[in-house]
Amino acid sequence: MKWDAVGVKAIAPLALRVQFADCTVGTVQFETSHLTGLFRA
Repeated sequence: MKWDAVGVKAIAPLALRVQFADCTVGTVQFETSHLTGLFRA
């Protein structure tokens, strides 16, 4: 499937670089308010 993630790299605190099977690359930037539930320390 073209939206399969094939690579993930931490690039900064609370930021990930994600590459997908279709060669799309993007950055996911989390905010501290996102760090609840599963993402809580």
